[in-house]
Amino acid sequence: RAFAYDQVHELGQAEEAARRALSLKRGDPWAHHALAHVMEAQGRVDEGIDFLSDHSHTWADRSIFVREHNYWHLAILHLDRDEPARALDIFDKHLWGEWPEFAQEQIGAISALWRLELHGADVGERWRPVVAKVVERWHEHILPFHDLHFVLALARSGRANETREFLASMVRHGEADASGIWDSIAIPCANALVAHAEGRYAQAADLIGAALPRLHLIGGSHVQRDLFVQTRIDAALRAGRHSAVTDLLTTRAKTKPAVHETQRLLQRVRQAA
Repeated sequence: RAFAYDQVHELGQAEEAARRALSLKRGDPWAHHALAHVMEAQGRVDEGIDFLSDHSHTWADRSIFVREHNYWHLAILHLDRDEPARALDIFDKHLWGEWPEFAQEQIGAISALWRLELHGADVGERWRPVVAKVVERWHEHILPFHDLHFVLALARSGRANETREFLASMVRHGEADASGIWDSIAIPCANALVAHAEGRYAQAADLIGAALPRLHLIGGSHVQRDLFVQTRIDAALRAGRHSAVTDLLTTRAKTKPAVHETQRLLQRVRQAA
C-alpha cells in the first residue's frame, strides 16, 4: 500500500503506511523501500541515507532483488549528496557481481553507472562486465523499461554493431505489439539514448522530451524513470538549449533543495540566460 500511494504521489499516505508496516516488522525490506521512495521524492537526502544505512544490516538474508535494489536507492541518495565515491563503493560491494545474469541486477548496475557519469564521476572499466552480460540476453524484450537500459549500456560502451542490431530487434518486436508502447515511446527513447551516446544531443533532447508525458507506460517507478529525465536535461544543456529545461530545473530545485547538482545546473541555465 505504501508503495502504491507513492506511485500516485500521495506521499503523506505512503509514509503513514510504511511507518505502520515498520511498526509491525522493523526489518521488512519492502517497507524500507517504500519509505526510501518517499524520502527521495521529498528531497530528504540526509534522512534517507541515515534511515537506509541504519536498516541495511537487515537485508543480508533477503532476496537478491530487494537487497540490491535498496542499496541502489542508498547509492542514489549519496549521489544526491555529492558523494560519488560512496556511491561507487556501494556499487562495487552491493550492486554488481552476486548474480550478474539476473536482469534486475544488470538494470540496477546500468542505472547507477549512467547516473554516476551524468554526475561527472569516472566509473573506470565497470561498464565492461555489465555490457558483456547484456549481450548474452539478446532480444528478450521483457519490458520497454528493460530494453532502454540495455540499449543505453550498449551505446555508451561503443558497441555500435550490437546497438544497431538491438534497435532493429526492438522495431521488429514493436511491429507485433498491440499496445503501441514500443513504437510510440520505447523506440524513440532508445534512439534518443543512442543519439546522446554518439554526441547528437539536440536530437536526444527532442526525442526524450516528446516521450516524457507518457513515459510511465514503459514500466519502472518514478525514481527509476528519472534517469531519462536527467538524460534529457543533460542533452539539452549540451546542445545549448538552456531555456528548454529552465522550468523543469526550477521545479526540481524547489522540490529537492538539498540536491546540489540540480542547484548547479539551474545556476548554469540562469548564467546562460
